[in-house]
Amino acid sequence: MMIDSMNGEHNDNPYFKKDYRGEVISNKRNKEEAKPSMHRVLGSNSHCAHNLKDNIKKIADKAFQDAFKSLKQDDDKMRYLEKENGPSPAELELDLSENLYKKRQVQSSGIQRRGGQNCADRYTPPHVDSETYHESTHCLRFSPVWYAVYHLSKPVVEQEVILQVFEKFETADGSFKWKDLTHGEKIKMGTFFSFYKDKIPTISTTFSSMFDDVDFCLDWNKMKLLIPEGVKEVDLVKYPEARGGPPEYLLVANEKVHLGGDKCDVAGVGFEAFFKQPNRCSMPRSSCLHHQPFHMWAHDKELEKNEKRGCHFLKYYGTLSKNPLRRNQTTGAKFLSFNYYGRYISIIDMEINADSNAVLRPTSSAVITEVYIDGTCPSRTTLTIKVSNAGLLSSRFMVRLADCPLEMEEHLKNIQSDFTVIPPQNQHIFHLVVHMELRVDVFHCSVEVANTAGELVALRRIKIQKLDRCICTWHCLCACIGSASGLKCSPMKLDHYHAAGFKGGLPIVTRINHVTLTSDVCHLLMFIGIFVVFLLFILGLTKALIGLCYNKIGMWGLDILLDLPRNINRYYDRDLQDRPVQYNSEGWPIHPDTGEKIRNIPAITEFCINITFFFTYPTIMFILLLKRLCFPFHKYPKQQGVTCTLKGCIHKKDSADNSTKKSDDPAVKDTAKSKSDASKKKSKVSIKEEPKKMSESSDNPYYYTSTDENTSHSNKSKGSKR
Repeated sequence: MMIDSMNGEHNDNPYFKKDYRGEVISNKRNKEEAKPSMHRVLGSNSHCAHNLKDNIKKIADKAFQDAFKSLKQDDDKMRYLEKENGPSPAELELDLSENLYKKRQVQSSGIQRRGGQNCADRYTPPHVDSETYHESTHCLRFSPVWYAVYHLSKPVVEQEVILQVFEKFETADGSFKWKDLTHGEKIKMGTFFSFYKDKIPTISTTFSSMFDDVDFCLDWNKMKLLIPEGVKEVDLVKYPEARGGPPEYLLVANEKVHLGGDKCDVAGVGFEAFFKQPNRCSMPRSSCLHHQPFHMWAHDKELEKNEKRGCHFLKYYGTLSKNPLRRNQTTGAKFLSFNYYGRYISIIDMEINADSNAVLRPTSSAVITEVYIDGTCPSRTTLTIKVSNAGLLSSRFMVRLADCPLEMEEHLKNIQSDFTVIPPQNQHIFHLVVHMELRVDVFHCSVEVANTAGELVALRRIKIQKLDRCICTWHCLCACIGSASGLKCSPMKLDHYHAAGFKGGLPIVTRINHVTLTSDVCHLLMFIGIFVVFLLFILGLTKALIGLCYNKIGMWGLDILLDLPRNINRYYDRDLQDRPVQYNSEGWPIHPDTGEKIRNIPAITEFCINITFFFTYPTIMFILLLKRLCFPFHKYPKQQGVTCTLKGCIHKKDSADNSTKKSDDPAVKDTAKSKSDASKKKSKVSIKEEPKKMSESSDNPYYYTSTDENTSHSNKSKGSKR
């Protein structure tokens, strides 16, 4: 939605386009404008002036002049002190939440800081107005945020249409061709481009629209738009009212904006407004400064925090477009753009050179667009035929059946309709009824269209099927509901297409996708495979995540994948890394305090393997099953260097080292001899029992070191019983 707007308001009020934020000090930008009045009164270069009567007598007392001169010097001194030690901007800002009002600041000496006068001293010099001598205007400090004021004009809807005009003409041989009247150029028409005419000229267009501004989102003739400006990007942090952008532009009623600067409590307050206040010397601080643009911005921001709708921000009046502020480069006019969703009607009038028009003839061509055959009734068959007049003049046409099978031609010979007038570029529906029982289940006939001269204008082959419905539409061959192919569209040949009255080529794509049963099955299997892979991945990810918190689920099944358990150099848990590793009877590392199994591999490795667990685990189980089925009696080789006994499996290297150490001790040699004698006596028992234990323990290629004394004693006791 486009809204035409004028440039910013400029008038004689130099203080209008500012945001007044509390009682403020003087503004340097208006210093030169205030000089003439101040020189006239006090002869000072200051911008705050005492308001004296214009009719001061020309001849003044010399003593009064001396007093006046000293008063001027004191005034200049006070102004200098005010500039050096004046209140900070934070002290002068208006507290909106507490609605704070204070008396004007007066120094201990009784002199007003704003003008250097002492209101406590009621002495009035001669020839001076006693009412105005003890009063002065406020000194204003204007915020760096200036507001440009715009009048809103009647809204218009922007619409753009791109046109490219082609003309169809008939050649001498009866063929048709197309001519580009725009010569490859695109005509741009719309709200701001309402007329176009080419150079030749062969074409002219006019754009017009119908729009009711009642549907617009705001009352444009009662509002003004305030746009903040004049703030540098680095200073936007200090002034949030200027960094909100177009959504936070202010829409203010006309009565809340005054252009003269002489009215209080409206946007546009100036020095004159303060001067005209009654009882100026005793007015509270920040008087005359209500309803400023900053207050309006703060009001809507407060409502936003409470999730309520404001009344000043531009975004509350409609949906802004992507670029809300636009400028016409030709006229310089500025526009405010909204999105418009209401009802809109536009008209394009076009005039074209008609030199290529052919001679209009009543015997123009016709087109058979659709044919419907209903043979569900055993004793009657109904044909519904749609014929379009493709010419530019009204013509009379009739339809008839022809070219039926020989055994059916006798009964279908004289089935035809009456002549009917069809307007140009319109269609008519003909109905033909065959009152007989069909003797042939499936046969083909032709539907012909003839003009008043008996000339054949259009012809189309149709299919009639007993106790069934058939449909022939546009460029498709006739399809019957009961047929194997169903109502699938099969394009007719090009010569049949032209015989039906159509022009040009077939409206089909050149590439035809042949769908077979094999391709359907492949696509189905592909989708199933993708689904299964995705499902297994999700299951693996779930197992990995749960395994981080619950060790049993994380380690389940990994002993088969990684051939666990295995020895580890240290615990993988941080709180156990400094403690020696302990194992259970199965070779799994256990917690030294609780005795429960703990993680045998790093947590990251476990997490990554678990993600692919449901892919690898079924694969390995399938391979192991095949090995068992194919090689049921195969004996896998034992691990070299491992000896298994009743106490477990140990490496030969470790046992050899232990034996060499013990053999060096003489006491050990004596005990070894006695044990060798005892072993000879019990050799029969060892020969029977040892192979059995070797076969049981040889399945585990790893050895363990048991630190539990009770376990070692129990093993010895069992051996002694045997």
